[in-house]
Amino acid sequence: MPCPVEQVLEMIGPMRCLIVLLLVAQRLPLALAEEKPAVIGDWLEVARENFETENLAGVNDAIDRFEQTHKPTAESLDLRGSVLMEEGKFGEAAKAFEDARQADPVLFAPRIHAGDVLVRQKKFPEARRVYEAALKETNIPTLAERLRYGILITCLAEHNENGARDALQAIAFPTGTPAYYYAQAAWAFAHGNNAEAGKWIKTAEQISPAVINSWFARLLFELGWIKKKPALRRSESI
Repeated sequence: MPCPVEQVLEMIGPMRCLIVLLLVAQRLPLALAEEKPAVIGDWLEVARENFETENLAGVNDAIDRFEQTHKPTAESLDLRGSVLMEEGKFGEAAKAFEDARQADPVLFAPRIHAGDVLVRQKKFPEARRVYEAALKETNIPTLAERLRYGILITCLAEHNENGARDALQAIAFPTGTPAYYYAQAAWAFAHGNNAEAGKWIKTAEQISPAVINSWFARLLFELGWIKKKPALRRSESI
């Protein structure tokens, strides 16, 4: 016998509630999966991604979660140091980079960042000594190119013409990184030829992706030669 209309209407409300509850129950595991990485190690990847979007609080939160179950690694320490450097907490950043170097002497990014944090403080002689010491410890061409570029920047910042010329000549074409192009740009900026510098930067941007160019461009930014701060990039791009 068909249900009276009144009974059907009475049943609709509870049925709607039941359907909503079922949908929520189905969605909840997916939402939790989206919020929580599948494995603990993924928190480092979350930290890297947050760094590239300049979500510095998110980087620290992800590293904190990682270190709840893991001993700090060279990479987590280097990432934390990079955040501290961006926040202008240079002393803490330097300590984090040194801790990262001690944790894994093979990882080279902390050595480069140790020089970078000194450049940020305009401590150019100290930065140059860090880059020069690191240069003696690597035979990897792409790392050597970055370090020679860092040395060039410190010499130009101090108006050390002879040192800068030697550093520039040491970055010979072709290079495996955009070091040659950015070195030529830095030299042009330092000698008042901004138009030529812009051409060298444009060439570098046409040849190399932004993830590689970012570190080189950041040193130009720190000296005030370019006005737009390059996007942050993860350490493995070094």
